[in-house]
Amino acid sequence: SERRKQKILRRLITNTGELVFHPEYGAGLGKKVGDHVNVAEWTALILGQMKLEDSVARIPEPVVTLATIENGVNVDVKYNDAISGTPEFLNFDITR
Repeated sequence: SERRKQKILRRLITNTGELVFHPEYGAGLGKKVGDHVNVAEWTALILGQMKLEDSVARIPEPVVTLATIENGVNVDVKYNDAISGTPEFLNFDITR
């Protein structure tokens, strides 16, 4: 479970185009540090990337919640693990 969470975080933080053989891989959240927060856009970006991970169950759909915090955004993701079927949670900050 922890390893699968690390894979998800890697996908979310990796910038699109960084992987030569998989140029479409990654959400690029690392590049967004310091950007104006567009909650709807960021939520859709994270949700779309979550759906690309094999370890994330498609049903129920993951739930992504963003909240602005001082100097950044708090990201909360609730999803079911596709392998074990158990509910999982990711919580991290994107800060300047």
